[in-house]
Amino acid sequence: MTLIADETTVSKIHLVGTLLTILFIASGLSAFYSWWALQDERVTLERIEQAAARHAASRLEAATHTALGFIALARSGTKADHVANGERSQKGQALEYLRRLRLAESGFLWVFTRDGRCLLSPAYPDMEGLSLDELAPRRRDAIATILARADDGGLVRYDWPTDGAPPLPRNAFIGVFQPWDWVLIASDDDNSLRAVIDREVHHDRTLPWHLGNPTLALGVTLALGLTASLLFSGWPSRLFKRDHSEHQTQAEALAASAARLSSDMGTHRETEAALRESEQRLSTLVANLPGIAYRCLNAPGWPMIFMSEQTLMLTGRPAKAFLDGATRYSDIVHPEDRDLVWKRIQLPIQAKRPFTTEYRILHADGSERWVWEQGRGVFDEHGNLIALEGLILDITDRQLAVQALRESEERYRAIVESQDDAVCRWLADGTLTFVNSAYRTLFADPGEDLIGRCWFDLVPEADRPPVVARCRELAARPRTIRYEHPVISHDGSIYWIQWVDVPLLDAGGRCVEFQSVGRDVTERKRITAELEQHRNHLEELVAERTAELEVANEAAERANRAKSDFLANMSHEIRTPLNAVLGMVHLIRRDGVTPQQEDRLEKIQVAGQHLLDIINAILDLSKIESGQVILEETEVKISAIVRNLLSILSEKAHAKGLALRVQLPHLPPGLIGDPARIQQALLNYLSNAIKFTERGSVTLRARIEEDRGETIVLRFEVEDTGIGIAPEQGSRLFTAFEQADRSITRRYGGTGLGLAITKRLARSMGGEAGLESTPGVGSTFWFDICLRRGAPAMDSAEAARAVTGPRPEPPPEHAARRLLIVEDEPVNLEVAQEFIADLGLRVDSAGNGAEALELVRRNPYDLILMDMQMPVMDGLEATRRIRALGIRTPIIAMTANAFSQDRERCLEAGMDDFLSKPIDPHTLVGTLERWRSRIGEVSR
Repeated sequence: MTLIADETTVSKIHLVGTLLTILFIASGLSAFYSWWALQDERVTLERIEQAAARHAASRLEAATHTALGFIALARSGTKADHVANGERSQKGQALEYLRRLRLAESGFLWVFTRDGRCLLSPAYPDMEGLSLDELAPRRRDAIATILARADDGGLVRYDWPTDGAPPLPRNAFIGVFQPWDWVLIASDDDNSLRAVIDREVHHDRTLPWHLGNPTLALGVTLALGLTASLLFSGWPSRLFKRDHSEHQTQAEALAASAARLSSDMGTHRETEAALRESEQRLSTLVANLPGIAYRCLNAPGWPMIFMSEQTLMLTGRPAKAFLDGATRYSDIVHPEDRDLVWKRIQLPIQAKRPFTTEYRILHADGSERWVWEQGRGVFDEHGNLIALEGLILDITDRQLAVQALRESEERYRAIVESQDDAVCRWLADGTLTFVNSAYRTLFADPGEDLIGRCWFDLVPEADRPPVVARCRELAARPRTIRYEHPVISHDGSIYWIQWVDVPLLDAGGRCVEFQSVGRDVTERKRITAELEQHRNHLEELVAERTAELEVANEAAERANRAKSDFLANMSHEIRTPLNAVLGMVHLIRRDGVTPQQEDRLEKIQVAGQHLLDIINAILDLSKIESGQVILEETEVKISAIVRNLLSILSEKAHAKGLALRVQLPHLPPGLIGDPARIQQALLNYLSNAIKFTERGSVTLRARIEEDRGETIVLRFEVEDTGIGIAPEQGSRLFTAFEQADRSITRRYGGTGLGLAITKRLARSMGGEAGLESTPGVGSTFWFDICLRRGAPAMDSAEAARAVTGPRPEPPPEHAARRLLIVEDEPVNLEVAQEFIADLGLRVDSAGNGAEALELVRRNPYDLILMDMQMPVMDGLEATRRIRALGIRTPIIAMTANAFSQDRERCLEAGMDDFLSKPIDPHTLVGTLERWRSRIGEVSR
């Protein structure tokens, strides 16, 4: 066949070639685009697979932490040292929950102990209860690989053996629950995850042509390329773009899921930490509860799921006994209370309300305990009752207290009813709320009820207002009060009742009512009225007797003053002539006498001195009895007192051949008391001891009897070897004018006043006096005095220098000194002038105070001796007038008055010193010498 080419043919051939060229180019471009799309899809799928792997790991980790959280909740409230109490029940509860836990389609959970024993294996039940050594070798190796990573935790990849097939790659996440040493393994199949991804993503994309034969490939390419170019030139692109879009969407969804999972894991970790903290707080709270915290089933016997550690203390049985089922809680409930408790709690449980109840339990030691229980039902999300939770407290003490209170109230009621006193309770407005039988008997007719009545109506109308006012004031200010008022009995009689009202307070301290106890005091009132009459009569008698006693007391005081005046006058009248007698004796003996005259004068001197001692003793006793003795408060130097006593008495003791001994302890310095009175008391004792001791010795001792801190009690003893005193005679010795025997006065002399004065002096100084004696052996006389501690005083000379400075030297001669003697008795004036004449002083004299005043006005005198009692003008008045003239000449009183107030009167009048008559020549000279040294210091 011949082919003819024309222009049409050429055009068609050209068109076909052009089309083929276009087809070839389009096919090439489509193939290139498809290859590029497949490469992009492959990269996307790799990212999806990586995200899916991360998602799987996160899912396993979340499952592990969820399981750990539940186990912690199951163990909540159980401490490490108390695990045995509820561990078995809690572990079983946890394993049952984990058995139901599912991880997607192919995931599961394993629970192993640290030593490799399988506790839970839902996917392979035959492994449960087996140890690591008991597992098949290939499984043992896989599990050992996982457990080796238990301490590190986290994600582990391992190969799990399969029957007749290659090992299956798997992922596992490991978690450890330390309190129970459990290892939790959440596992999933890695290949199954990839298979799911492949099914969802990888489709069969093999091209429908075979590129091994170039001709066929070219033809097919041309044909399909032409067709594709003309008809379906956009299909491959749309196909790949659609698949790419789907894959991109899946990748984004997986990435979002992974992000959410990561966020959930962070939240889960925070929740787990909060859970652990809450667990710790709950554990501490439960441990510190005062009773039993429990969780049990609402079933017969109340099977216990959890009980706190206080179970042992309250029941005497460990919590483990209840949790293991060895003891049912209902077994310890008292048989009489068991059914009652069951019925009492069911209704609140059904109504989903808390319940409270009280009942008895039997302690393990056999005793009964009262308990208080509060609890509630625990319900699931569907409203089904799961368990009971609550708290059980020991209220035995409270129950016993309530029972004791109830018994006390019964006893109180019985006592109140049996009382003879009327007892009632009433409100603030007077309304009665309780009365006893005595109250009813007094105020109510038989069968009449007083409850609800106002007891104010039982008071006579005239006496009612103050009673009502008192009760209203009591209601405003509750307190216990006692008062009396008349009442009207049921028969109209008037009785006097003494009431004691006591407010009764509630728990908040508010007064709710009052209790009154009334006693019939009508008879007492009558007796009191009679006694009042007698009292008034007695008061009148007492007033009369008091007036009489006042008159008698005034008379006694006048008599006492008269006695004092008599003693003063007697002293003056005796001392004045005695002064002349003794003075003249001294002057006669001074001028020289014969031995016979000397003997007679000595007797006169002794008799006069004895008379003077009697006068002094009588005056001392009188002053002590009248309280006129004023004790000095100055430093007491016992050693100085003893030296004075020895100087006075040693010559007498030596004359009788007696040894005079002294035993003094070390005494604290600065003791304060009256040294003159101490010396007087010791002088009495020592003088008597020397007088009544013919041979032997006289011993003076002192010791501290008691140290009271600020004061000490000092005891003085004078022991002699004299005649001794019988006990019956010794009791009279310290009485005035008494001696052991009448013959003693005749033999030894004495007035019997010395010991009486000593005893009174000792008492005035806070002590006592006494004696211990054996007839024929000797006696020991003692007295105590109380001395105050003080600072040691300065030596008198040092004190004088500190106050006045150095004393001026006495003038070398007296010729220029003038002295005035004022004396109304010529003999006493003569004696005084003779005594002074030896001093070389010029002496003027005056017979009374008026003459002395005139002489003082005319002449300057250096010293004045002034008698006190004189005619015309006494010495006191003369002294006052001299001082009024401004004359400061020293004035020395010469008085026969010996009372302390006489000395005070002299000093108050302005006199400077005091001499007692009869005047001893040595004392007079010493006084003049003392004042002579000061004459230069005195100015007019």
